[in-house]
Amino acid sequence: QSDGPACWQRGCAPARSSLACLATKTRRAMVFPMPGDALLEQEPVPSIVREVYVIWWWVLFVLLIGLFTLQIFAEYMFAAIYTGIIAYIVWFLVRDSCKDMNPMCLQFLGFFCLTMFVFDTALLCTMISGRREQTTERTHFDPVKGESTFRVKITTRPFFDESAGPVYNLQSLSRATSPLIFLIAVILSYKSYAAYEQEFVGRFGMDPNEAAQAEGARIFGAGAGAGGGAAGGVYGAAGAGARRPAGGRGGGGQGQARGASFSPFVGQGQRLGSDNAGGGSGGGGGGGA
Repeated sequence: QSDGPACWQRGCAPARSSLACLATKTRRAMVFPMPGDALLEQEPVPSIVREVYVIWWWVLFVLLIGLFTLQIFAEYMFAAIYTGIIAYIVWFLVRDSCKDMNPMCLQFLGFFCLTMFVFDTALLCTMISGRREQTTERTHFDPVKGESTFRVKITTRPFFDESAGPVYNLQSLSRATSPLIFLIAVILSYKSYAAYEQEFVGRFGMDPNEAAQAEGARIFGAGAGAGGGAAGGVYGAAGAGARRPAGGRGGGGQGQARGASFSPFVGQGQRLGSDNAGGGSGGGGGGGA
């Protein structure tokens, strides 16, 4: 006999197989689309990004690959790692007509490239007037006294020097081109992010920041108004209820007048057991008698 679901439905399978088939059917029944998946839908890419900016994004990707290769030959391994990461992020955002592009990734990429641009520009400013190379060598060592004499040699070369070799010139070229490439990445990230904002304004007719402020004012303003009205009603009812026993049964008209003219949070505080409270209780007792 087979242990499959069809055999279980015919009743010819043992109890163990029935339980297994029931568990299989239960697992299959619990696989259903969650309604919250609609919230995870990605925001549509603006047409200007897909049709115009995408060309510049691919140009940026080619420039990053060129810079990555240049830094490898220039023996700048750490800089090449960062450049390779940025190139991969750009490729991931631009592939398949920018289907994976979103404002959050553009913000991250723009901030990362801006940081690289600032550091590379500062380093380039220190090298543009000439690159300094420092070498240290030991010239004398006295084993009896344990003393050593070192000579430090500082050489200043032009930013590009043919006599320094190809690696030196490749390093200078990578230092000169990297700030420009990262600046292009920052500008493209900003332009694409601004296109998302313009698309948002075109669809909803409101700036994203203004929409967020209006939504917050609507929620918290309505909550504060409802809370204030409820609080006033509660305190007013409590105050009126607290004043009515002081009038007693005999002073019904006076008690109603005082309750009708009561305003919350107005007047002086009274302490239980004071003369006013006692006199009111006595008057109420006399009126009852």
